[in-house]
Amino acid sequence: MSTTALCVRIKRRDGSILRTTSHDSDVAVTASGYEGTYRSVAALSASDMQFRATLAVDGLDLEGVLSEATGIPEREVAAGVYDMARVTVFETDWNDPSTVTPWVYGTLGNKSRTEEGGLRMEVRTMAQLLNQHQGDVNSLRCRAELGSGESAPLLRRCGKDLTAFTFDDNVTTVLSARTVFIAVGLAQDAGYFSKGIIEFLDGDNAGAVREIRLHEAGGIIHLYDPLPFDVEVGDSIRVQAGCDKTFATCRDKFDNAVNFRGEPNIPGPTYMSKNSTRQGSSKPGSSSLLGSIGRLAATAIGAIFGPVGVFIGSLVGAALFRESGGSSEGPRADDLRVTSSTAGKRVPYIAGLFPVDGNVIDARELIEEKRTKRVGKSLFSSGTKVTEYFYFFTGAISLCEGPITGVVRIWAWDKLIYDARDVATREAEVQLRAEDLTVDETERFAVGTLVQRTLAAQTEENESIEQYMTVYLGTADQEPDPTLVEIYGEGNVSAYRGQAYVVFNRLPLEKFERGAQVPQMRFEVCRPLPAVPAAGADDENTGDDVLGAS
Repeated sequence: MSTTALCVRIKRRDGSILRTTSHDSDVAVTASGYEGTYRSVAALSASDMQFRATLAVDGLDLEGVLSEATGIPEREVAAGVYDMARVTVFETDWNDPSTVTPWVYGTLGNKSRTEEGGLRMEVRTMAQLLNQHQGDVNSLRCRAELGSGESAPLLRRCGKDLTAFTFDDNVTTVLSARTVFIAVGLAQDAGYFSKGIIEFLDGDNAGAVREIRLHEAGGIIHLYDPLPFDVEVGDSIRVQAGCDKTFATCRDKFDNAVNFRGEPNIPGPTYMSKNSTRQGSSKPGSSSLLGSIGRLAATAIGAIFGPVGVFIGSLVGAALFRESGGSSEGPRADDLRVTSSTAGKRVPYIAGLFPVDGNVIDARELIEEKRTKRVGKSLFSSGTKVTEYFYFFTGAISLCEGPITGVVRIWAWDKLIYDARDVATREAEVQLRAEDLTVDETERFAVGTLVQRTLAAQTEENESIEQYMTVYLGTADQEPDPTLVEIYGEGNVSAYRGQAYVVFNRLPLEKFERGAQVPQMRFEVCRPLPAVPAAGADDENTGDDVLGAS
């Protein structure tokens, strides 16, 4: 006779744990990391496991009875308590529950009804996550959940206290049994609670949480998803203001612009690197009719005094009636757009020392300065008028998820333009490269000179870049950049907290020898390696027992 028992542990989103077993009586498992009483009353049965070489959804299905007694009441499933719950399935010997044989670990996916009216829950293994994009992306709208605090990742942390935006009331009229009703005590302007959250505090729907689709004047509430049970007049509700994730709402409704977790000023795809430069032009020198007559007259008068007079007369005529030297106009940008500026580009998560491509998240139109000078001016010519155009970039470039310890190196079109490594490291690298070019030991002295000159040039280049650059490490308390505040005004700029980025202020593009093109930059950044968890530090088995431990 088999003594094997299948056990299932479900860690719900609220932190509570449901422990069940297929055995006909409770099993008290003592194996390390699995300790607890697995209750037979829940009796979740498991389908055959499916494992494929692809990244398609695999795992198994769990089936059980919907009831309070099994720990899976319909109202809690409908309220989302079991959404994305973490699941561990294993075998143990009910005669000796000190050892276990793991089956699968994953999360709950789709839920459906069985033909008998029970619940079927899909268990998705961790491999399936590899088939999905992970992490955050640059977005015009906010990534954070309204009111999320320190428990949320930095890039999704709203930080707003919602006490002043949360209201308790009672249902006064039901317009649609499970989706539309009125609470006349909600006297806020129409739309105030749209996309907000409502929680039922009592009645059949107690504990159910839903998102509000629409809030109309007079306290009319429309829900996106129906409630598990009919709404009754008098039901107590708690309603929280809604946020449409735009920067304007964050600033004007919640006074929380500094914590906006999006990039509202991304220039967009029209700012991609597509610069063309209009070629320069030149005009030949010219001489007016009056000037020509004047010069001939002076020459004729000088002729009275012979050949010497002719020469002197021509000089006087040229000085009094100078020719124009023409003009020359340098190349000018036709299309002032910058590189790699895309909403939807992933914000890299890195560990250690790693190069990342920048994504422009805020940029002004390139500043154009026109400079005119005369070249070749002399007693006999007004010279050539030369017009040149110079361009300057002001904007913010996103690097990665923070916090980082700093930017180590920067390349512009594969050319190293910034190197903040210590002198010893840089010297050793330059020395190695220089020695590879040396063919004779007698050239060591020349190599040493080359190394010192290279290091000095890099230090000068670093100082040149640093005067235009401010680096933000992506900390939780960084403040808005002063350059951007000056552009948009106080209270109108996000601090991009949790995101490491660089702001350039009037960076001269002539440094990069491509006219008005903002260079494609690559930044080598350093982010501390995450701490290694202590042995046995696992919270999967920690939490209140849904069914008790009897």
